[in-house]
Amino acid sequence: MKILINAVSAVAGGGMTYLINLLRYLPDLMLEDEFLAVIQGIDLPEDIYTKSNLKIKKISDKIGSVNLLKRYWWENTSLIKLAKYWKADLIYCIANIAPIIPTGLPIYTMIQNVAPITKEVLRSVFMTEGIKSFLKMLANTYLTLFSSLISMKVLVLSESSDTLLKSWLPFCKTERVHHGISPIFKPNLARPPKAGNEPYFVFVSNIYVYKGLEYIIDAYKAKPDLPHIFIVGQAFDTKYMNRLLKLITANKLDNKIKFLNTLPYSELPNWYSNAIANVFPSWCESFGCGIIESQACGCPVVGMQTATLPEFCAIKELLVKPFDGKALAEGMEKAISLRDNPLLINKLVDFSQFFTWENAMELHKKAFTHF
Repeated sequence: MKILINAVSAVAGGGMTYLINLLRYLPDLMLEDEFLAVIQGIDLPEDIYTKSNLKIKKISDKIGSVNLLKRYWWENTSLIKLAKYWKADLIYCIANIAPIIPTGLPIYTMIQNVAPITKEVLRSVFMTEGIKSFLKMLANTYLTLFSSLISMKVLVLSESSDTLLKSWLPFCKTERVHHGISPIFKPNLARPPKAGNEPYFVFVSNIYVYKGLEYIIDAYKAKPDLPHIFIVGQAFDTKYMNRLLKLITANKLDNKIKFLNTLPYSELPNWYSNAIANVFPSWCESFGCGIIESQACGCPVVGMQTATLPEFCAIKELLVKPFDGKALAEGMEKAISLRDNPLLINKLVDFSQFFTWENAMELHKKAFTHF
């Protein structure tokens, strides 16, 4: 079988991590098959180029990411021509959106981001970010749903994602897979110098309207004596971020809620390993790699009983009533009392061991083998 991987959307962050591990492991698991991966002008690890059954085709980033309309045009013209020229048997689109023009070929699509098909996110984007952002999100909603509708199979990353997609498209054929985490995530690492000497919580994720940071503010309003928290991530929903900053200042919480923007990926294990807990009140996730990564470092997750957290958190008693800052504060207090228990750390690390990229790609192999 000849599989064309449409990966022009992967340029950084989790999408890039997924692409690298997809190309690193899947060709070796499916040696009888051929792969052609279409990427932007990005650098991949050298070992990927040694795969005998994998070819890489690069396109200009001026097509891929600078202008989304150009990207959609390319996917609906040049990508289709390439698939037919290469005589592909299957097109695999790794990030929600497939060509809307009929290709004449079977298509697999992965739902990497469930935000566009979460109605509450659409409402929040409209109310917080404005009409322009809302229309962009709405376009992604229709493209995601249409792509899922025309796909022979949709790969989903969690049970909650599967349920959400089928609330729109009940007869959509899905298959569960998952992401993996790097072996760099482990417990008992050196404390980051920037963390100082005081106990701390951490939140690690890029900032969007559905990440629930307002509930962290409410938690500190309810329990102002809680240790401080470091927020690690880049703000993509800027109006939402400005609203958060105003709330923090108005409630005199600047010394409790500290923003670090982004940090090098290699430094995250140290931050997790020494934190009391990963406070993660997000209410819209397709998987949540940070949830697994922090647990691999022996760092429990305090969150809400919503989205993927009930699926991927080993310590269920730290999941609290959704959308309730006071309940979140109580979960944070409970984490303080549990943190020094070695049995807790062992449980978290043992739970996370399943989520390797090797296991993830075995599930991918199964999905493609059943083609």
